[in-house]
Amino acid sequence: MDNKFSDKTKIIIIIVYLILVIITEQFYRQPLTIISISLIINLQNKIKDTFIAIFFSIITNFGSEKVLIPMVLLFLFFNPLIYFYYLIFSIITSTYFASLMKLIYLDYRPNWDDNQVLPIISCDMGYGNPSGHTLVSTITYLVLLKLLQKNGIKKKKFIV
Repeated sequence: MDNKFSDKTKIIIIIVYLILVIITEQFYRQPLTIISISLIINLQNKIKDTFIAIFFSIITNFGSEKVLIPMVLLFLFFNPLIYFYYLIFSIITSTYFASLMKLIYLDYRPNWDDNQVLPIISCDMGYGNPSGHTLVSTITYLVLLKLLQKNGIKKKKFIV
């Protein structure tokens, strides 16, 4: 299947999208924070000691170093070295941008804003927005998916 857009057009669309997000963010960031804190409290009250709590704990750990490092090393052994470099580059770059965004926003962690919010994982004492482990793990898994797709997995099976 042919792409409808050239690579240059895709890059322009992504840049315009990012600019729109940055411009409009001032209108939705604070209301979204308020909504998310109440949602977090609600979820935490409902899922204590249940299968759902265990499920979310497992999902959260997919972004931790305990899972990402062995997975990346395993990826190294079964794929071309250049793919490993792409993966490492994406992890380093996303970590850098997460740290940079935290310095720009200086947003508190949800448990700093409201003491009813319990941290699910042990967090460092740095700022909370954007979530570093969420950003890094999302980028890592998307790059992994794309690299595995290039390495022979049929493209029809994946949306990315």
